[in-house]
Amino acid sequence: MLATCVAYGGDQLPIITWLDGNDLLTNDSEITIYEYTIVEGGLNFTVSILEVCSVTTLNSGVYSCVATNANDSSIYTDIANFTIDVRSGKYRYDIN
Repeated sequence: MLATCVAYGGDQLPIITWLDGNDLLTNDSEITIYEYTIVEGGLNFTVSILEVCSVTTLNSGVYSCVATNANDSSIYTDIANFTIDVRSGKYRYDIN
């Protein structure tokens, strides 16, 4: 399962972090986070892709991306949060 978060704005490149509830997500055997940056037309974009490698009941939760930058200037994000709800071997992906 893949989810993409795009953040732009501000004087500096936005930094995107992914959360499962209040827990910070990092790369491990279950989760892979890819990130790249684009500077175009005076805007700084950061694109972050969260990959949940194997969707199981252990991955159920409310996931969100949070974008910040060093100057605390205005940042706009493309995704707020989503839920993975695993039941009976199936999952539901709801964007809130």
